[in-house]
Parts: sequence; structure tokens; C-alpha cells
Amino acid sequence: MVDLITESRSLSATRRCLVVNEILERIVRELLPETGHVLAFSRTCRAFLELGLDVLWSHLDGLDPVDYVLENKSSDELSRCDPEEIGRVPTSDVWSRLYGYTKRVRSIEAASGSVETDMLQFWSINKPYRFIFPNLQKLIWEQFSGDGDAVYGPLFVSPKLKEVSVTLASCVPNKVAIQWLDSLRIIATDLREFKFDNSAQSSTRTCIDALSSAIFSWERLTRLSLCDSQGSIPLGPMQLNYLARLDSLKTLEVALDPKILPESLSSEQSFFPALESLKLEARNIDSLAVVKSIIHQVQSPNLFSLHITTTEQPTVLDICAVIEVVKLRKQLREFTMELSDSAVKRDSSDPFVLSNKTLEPLLTLKSLRKVVIATYPVEITTEFLEKMGDSWPELGELVLGVDPPCELIDRPLSRLRLTELEPFIEKYPKLHTLGLLMALDLPAVSDLPKRRILSRQNLSHFQLYVGHPARMEEIENPYPLAAYLSGVFGDVKVMYDFDCKIPKLRKALDLFSSVRTQERTNAPES
Repeated sequence: MVDLITESRSLSATRRCLVVNEILERIVRELLPETGHVLAFSRTCRAFLELGLDVLWSHLDGLDPVDYVLENKSSDELSRCDPEEIGRVPTSDVWSRLYGYTKRVRSIEAASGSVETDMLQFWSINKPYRFIFPNLQKLIWEQFSGDGDAVYGPLFVSPKLKEVSVTLASCVPNKVAIQWLDSLRIIATDLREFKFDNSAQSSTRTCIDALSSAIFSWERLTRLSLCDSQGSIPLGPMQLNYLARLDSLKTLEVALDPKILPESLSSEQSFFPALESLKLEARNIDSLAVVKSIIHQVQSPNLFSLHITTTEQPTVLDICAVIEVVKLRKQLREFTMELSDSAVKRDSSDPFVLSNKTLEPLLTLKSLRKVVIATYPVEITTEFLEKMGDSWPELGELVLGVDPPCELIDRPLSRLRLTELEPFIEKYPKLHTLGLLMALDLPAVSDLPKRRILSRQNLSHFQLYVGHPARMEEIENPYPLAAYLSGVFGDVKVMYDFDCKIPKLRKALDLFSSVRTQERTNAPES
């Protein structure tokens, strides 16, 4: 009990109301174990609810001490629970006291099952007040079950909501998603940020229509993120053109309707005038032409982040065409182009490989801090590494390549050795993530440098992703190689071929990684 009280004290005031039910259940289990049936009916009885409010308000108002309230008052209150009170609803005085608190709530983060369903059910039927939380400004709701409590989430919507994040699992009925959208459209007209992660059959026409209607009612959006079970929720030309006119929109994460065409985009001069971050998902190859048009038409001078996801593997020519448009965004800091988790890869006997020339146009973007090209394996040369060192002084994350098809497993893409990366790494003191899949030749133990590298603190957060290392089957003692990798790269994330060929290397890397972490922890501050 004390642990639970301590935990609840550390929560914010707006979060505590959601754990009260857990506290009350613990009271019944620990103080009245011989009458466990009390828990079955006491949730709706007046005495139990009043006890819950007393516990809650003692947290909020700083009455001391909370454990004193529980120890000295709870048993007396619960002793008055009898079968005659089963099903009794709270009195008007109790609801008045509760409403006095709910008016103070500004932010709520809740998951299904953490809120007392009986109270919400009573509220939805009797509606003693119009809104449960009339001044709520931020709401994060996660619905992981399709039980009866799924329909009560929209009751939390208030007219003062500014930020909403709703996550619905696949088991949630589609009508719940529509109910959320309709409630937000009608009540939360001043919404600024909306994140909708909906796996509840979100591709149905009724849900998309409800989403469209909701979008048209929000004129001051600053952030919109729409996801479904397949990725991002697709938007048509009308919704996209409406969002493009909003001078407040700074972040957009959506998919493009496969039927949308470049010529259907708005030709107005004000096309995403304030956009800072753009994430687009192309559901087919033809949609990449629309992506190019959008990037080209964006009027915002502050587009710092661009993320493109495709569900079909594009050709090398498609990638080159996109990069030719991207290179015009001189202020860009982050650029990602990758395949979605459900992407359909091309079936070819001669798999594509991206060459250095394909990526060279990006070297003109001097502000880049993150570059991710994860569509094909990439061939890297030392000459290209030297050019990158002069072009991206602020680089922090570099991922080039993707899990290779089986045809490339035994075909090294270049002769670049792992030890040749060290001069490149030294040019990037801020580099923390590197992914060069299928492009490295790991050194043999006899080729490892004979010096201690574990003290190089500037690489303490460096991560190396290795796809198919060469000659791994020849290494009998993994510890020298693990020491080298951990010393140069800090935390090493190992992919499939490592673990398949040498299971011991994973343990060796874990050992040296823990040593490295301990050294950083014990190192004196500079």
C-alpha cells in the first residue's frame, strides 16, 4: 500500500484521478481480504465513491498524510458498504464535489481500463454537466480493447482542447473511431495538434469521410499526424489542398491517396507557407510524382525535416528524380527516404544497388544533420566518405542501405574496410548513428590496430549497423574484434548474420559495451 501511495504522489495532479480506482481496489484487497465480494459491487455505491474522492482530494490539496487517511478512514467507510447499496448511484452532492475538481484538470493521459467505467456510464446516461472536464486542453488516450469501455473515451472531449492524441487498436469497433472524430469535429473546433493512430478498420469509407469533415473544421492546426494499420492514413486532393492553405500548419504526417495526381494540387502561391516538418507516404510508385510536386511547391522557408516512405520499392531513376527536387531545399536538416514495413520489394535476378553518384546531389545541402536512404543497398567508397566529411559538418545520423536480398548476401558491394572509417568518423564529433549495410569488410583479428581505443569518449554514443560482414566464419576468438568494435563505436547493434554465424560475438559485444558504459559513468567531468 505504501509503495502505491508513494507512486501516486509522484504523478501529476491531472494523472492521479486515473489511478484512484487502483488505490481503492488495493484497499479492499488488503484491508478486507475476507470480504472480497465487496469489490464486485462497491464501485457504484455511494460510500465507496466518496472514499475515492476523499483519497483523490487529499492528494490534490496536500492534506496530510494520505496514508493516514487510508489507515484511519477507509475501514470505517467500507464497513458501511452493505448489499442494500448495490447499484446506488452517487448523490448530487458527490457529483458537485467531483465537478469542482474536474474543472481544474488541464491534461489527461489515460489508457482503456484505467478509468472507472461505472462513473462514465452514469455520466453518459444522466449528463449532470455538459462536459466532464470542461477546461481540458491536452488529452492522450490509448484504447487497446474493444470492450464496452471503448465508447466512453469521447466523453473526455472538451471545447478547450488544443492537443489530442488517440490510439485505437485493431480490436476496437470502427464506430468508436467515427465517434471520436465526430466528437472532436463538433466540440474541439480550436484544436491545434492532432495525432490519430487508428487501426480500427480505418480504411473504411465512413471513417475517411468522418476524418475529412473533422479536418475541414480545424482552421488553426499546427500539427497533424494520421496513421492506420497500413501506415499513414491517405488524404485526397481536397483535404491536402485545404491543409496547404493553413498558415499555422508546421508538421504534417500523412499518406497520399493513390488516385491523387500532380495536376490536382492547388496552384495558389500560399502552399504550406509555414511548414517545418513533412512526412509523406506514397502508396504506389505513381504517388512519388505527387511527392515531388509537393516538395517543389512548398513555400515555407523553414522546411527543416523531410521524410518519404514508399510501400512499393522505387526504381533507381525514381530515387534520383526525388533527390533532384530535394537538393533545392537548402535549409533542410533531416532527409529520410525509406521503405515502409509492409513494402513490396522488386523481384529481380540482378538486384539494384545505389551508387555514390546517386547521392552526390545531397552533398550540396550543407545543413544536413540526418541522412537516411534505406531503399536499396548502397555502395560506399573512400572518395565519397571524404566528400561527405567536407559537406555535412553537423552530421549526427547517417544510414545508407537496406537489408539486402538473398542474391547479394555473398557479394560484397565494395572493398571498403572497417578500419578506413576511422578518419571519416573523426570529422564528425556529433555523429551518433551510422548504418552502412552491405558496404563494410570487417577486419580479421590479425589486422586489428594494436592500440587502446576504449578511451575515445567522443564516440561513446556511436552505433554501427552491420549487415553481412565478410569472413565471419573464419573468426574463432570473437573478443579482439568485439573489443575493437566496442572501443571505436560504443554500442554496436548487430544484425542477422552476426548472430547466425557467431553467437559468442553477441555476448562479447555485450561485455565490452558494459565496460564502456561503466568507464563513461566513472569518467571525471571535463
